[in-house]
Amino acid sequence: MKAFVASVGEIFLNSISNSIWKNEKSLKIPLYQREYEWDITNVDDLVFDILNRDKFLGTIILDEKEDCYEVADGQQRLTTILLSWISIYNHYKDAP
Repeated sequence: MKAFVASVGEIFLNSISNSIWKNEKSLKIPLYQREYEWDITNVDDLVFDILNRDKFLGTIILDEKEDCYEVADGQQRLTTILLSWISIYNHYKDAP
């Protein structure tokens, strides 16, 4: 077990994401984390900040296990970003 800090970009753009997308490891939210609680206002604020480049997305603390990365901190932001990407993908996947 090894805990480490990763930026949001590192999670999506380097070896962490490669091991997740290749199904070598999964990304898990441990049971001790609170449930996803962000509402539309939080999401709107995050999107607005990203579009205006005002938001530092901060770091995500991951705990590397043998078969997964557990999210120790940053779960709300990470979940929001992943849900947004999935929504955008689903919207445009069949577009010409």
